[in-house]
Amino acid sequence: MPMLIPIKKKRLVKLSLETGLMFFTLIALIVSCSHTERSRPVTMEGGPGGGPQGGPGGPPPQGVPHETVMVAQTLPEQVSSQYFSDLDARTASINAYVDYLYEKGILVGYATSYYPDQVLTRADLAVMLDAKFKYDGTAPGYTDVGKDTYYYQATMQGKAVGAFEDVDRFYPDKAVTREQAAVWIYLSERLNGMPKELVTKNVSKFGDSDDISKNAREAVATVVKLGILKADDAGNFNPNGIFTRAEIAPIMYRILCLGGSPRQDGPGPGRQGGPRDSGEPGQGPIPR
Repeated sequence: MPMLIPIKKKRLVKLSLETGLMFFTLIALIVSCSHTERSRPVTMEGGPGGGPQGGPGGPPPQGVPHETVMVAQTLPEQVSSQYFSDLDARTASINAYVDYLYEKGILVGYATSYYPDQVLTRADLAVMLDAKFKYDGTAPGYTDVGKDTYYYQATMQGKAVGAFEDVDRFYPDKAVTREQAAVWIYLSERLNGMPKELVTKNVSKFGDSDDISKNAREAVATVVKLGILKADDAGNFNPNGIFTRAEIAPIMYRILCLGGSPRQDGPGPGRQGGPRDSGEPGQGPIPR
């Protein structure tokens, strides 16, 4: 009988150790699962679009570093627009981009129509870039840009921070060339904190590199490296080429896929549309 007491104590100690070991194992398992959940890779693509009447895919990633460029370059085709009556099956490849940019307050729109075949003006691109980068500066504006125009604030502030040319005249109604667009985008990204290691001056891969202005080569080479603008099938950049309003939609979306967060507010101000058969814009910004 005296020998049974220590045996019971040993069993009790052994049981306590086993219970403690199981407890700590359970805690370790919970911590491991929690860590796995927190460190799960984030899906960088937006959500899927809908069918013929579906909306665009989900938004591009928020706050993505510039090093992870071009993580969500395409949206699915969409046979109609939720906002513009002149976007249909013919423009299916850009409809989702236009709707997405409109919802984020990025693009310049009209009252009911988008006019995808119209040439993109310098004023329109300035407003789009200002909506994305939110230029913040004060300086004398351009002599050919009135204070009552929808693009006054964008051009004035863009000039003040150094995103646009520091000259007297802006020529807002002129078509913006591909080279000019590259420079504006490049300067805006640099002002937005783009790392210097992403900058390149190598334009040798373009078949028409001699046509690119010397003071624009760094900008052109860099925005192509980032995937914002692209060469054509023949390997030419076409620096003096121009954009249509249809062509700028996926380009602006790609800019939003870089570092920084797109605006999260609702649709921004459009501008009054003129008669659809004339294709002439009206005057002044209006809310939609």
